[in-house]
Amino acid sequence: KNGAGLLGGASGPPVVLAGQGSMSRVPAMVHSVLRRDLRGLQEIHAHVFQAMGLKTGGMAEEIDCFTKIERKVINARFGLEDGVKRSPQEVAKMLGLTLQKVREYTRTASRKLPIRASEGPVTVLYQDSEIIIVNKPPDVRSQPIHRFKGDSVLQRLVRVLGFAPCLVHRLDMHTSGILIFALNPKAAQIIIKQFTERTVRKKYLLIAEGVPKKNDFDVEVGVGLHPSVVHMRAADPNGQAAFTSFTLLSSQSKQQWLQTHTAARRDTRGPAAPNPHPLDAKDYPDAGASLLLAAPRTGRRHQIRIHAQHSGHPILGDDLYGRGGPRAPKVSLHG
Repeated sequence: KNGAGLLGGASGPPVVLAGQGSMSRVPAMVHSVLRRDLRGLQEIHAHVFQAMGLKTGGMAEEIDCFTKIERKVINARFGLEDGVKRSPQEVAKMLGLTLQKVREYTRTASRKLPIRASEGPVTVLYQDSEIIIVNKPPDVRSQPIHRFKGDSVLQRLVRVLGFAPCLVHRLDMHTSGILIFALNPKAAQIIIKQFTERTVRKKYLLIAEGVPKKNDFDVEVGVGLHPSVVHMRAADPNGQAAFTSFTLLSSQSKQQWLQTHTAARRDTRGPAAPNPHPLDAKDYPDAGASLLLAAPRTGRRHQIRIHAQHSGHPILGDDLYGRGGPRAPKVSLHG
């Protein structure tokens, strides 16, 4: 409640503030950090313009940020004036442009449109005039698939701040942890350079299956495309170079796990009930778990999850690279 008031009375779910930092507003700006995605305009009239209160006929003419040629391309491409959607090839022939130019104008026009805000709580860890740092919950994207629908941390910040901050790095959808956003292009350039030059030290906490034989161990194996699953990656000696250091912080052996859960079963039965039979280790091959600290030196997609799997200790709750199952409802990884 207090956070929403400090940020100019933003509506929607509350903004949770943690720690210190100036909460002064930054001048409104629209700075897209999305990849150039032509699919983002397929539902442009249904999602963006109607939300902005514009009519479908000639609506692109009402947006000042479009150049004259961009208006023509958008109107022709998505039928904003005559209701007839056209392919890029048809637009190129209609307007006397090359196919490359039509796609270029479509991309530049889409990047000028504001990202749609979404509902959802935001936990602010720190904010000043240059950056805002938030705690990303699991199962929420860092940024939207495209700017017109869905939910992401970036879209939630659009609702809170009134503009789209610059996302300088990302976390996987299923990973929770700290996300840094820049509030102006200069700050974004500086921070992105630090990530690019790998001067930023990144650390992750994870709960893995089993107990490693060593307290400290490294995994250095490349990460490449999965041979059969598009959205997965795989350990690949010929893939992109990747290196992760792991440190054991705490652990519970298989025997300790079996004893703990046998005792828990006894407690739930009540004092008058007979003692339950001890759990059989053969029925629980993945019993035991460890709390690990991972320090990646590179930033490949799904790197820590793949390296944990490669070490023989996959992350609990990881359906892609582990066993999944009931022991953990979500991927036990926090950045």
